[in-house]
Amino acid sequence: MKQTISPSRPKQRYAAVLALSLGILAVLPFQSTVLENLDKTKNMLFTPVFLLIVCTANHLLRKEGESKHLLIITLSIGIFDLCNLFFLPVNWMVYVAQMAVIGFYLVYQKKSAGH
Repeated sequence: MKQTISPSRPKQRYAAVLALSLGILAVLPFQSTVLENLDKTKNMLFTPVFLLIVCTANHLLRKEGESKHLLIITLSIGIFDLCNLFFLPVNWMVYVAQMAVIGFYLVYQKKSAGH
């Protein structure tokens, strides 16, 4: 039997990847001076941890169904924030920006499910 892919499915996945990227990259504008002043050891550890979380979350977004995208995004951003606490002091505005991104994705997901 031939499977058909609905046109909304790739849009959902791209929106989930965009939300994940924006949520994780929300750290950069508020922490740029702190990131510049990291010592060499912390900088060498921060990059692989960052890449591991992003790559694992991206793989899960591709593998899992649309119903789990919000959970994957929220957990990935939460794990990323916990790992950041080992490397740098996180500004409270980062959490506000990340909650806004998750909220926008939730609204988008609800709107697209209604169509």
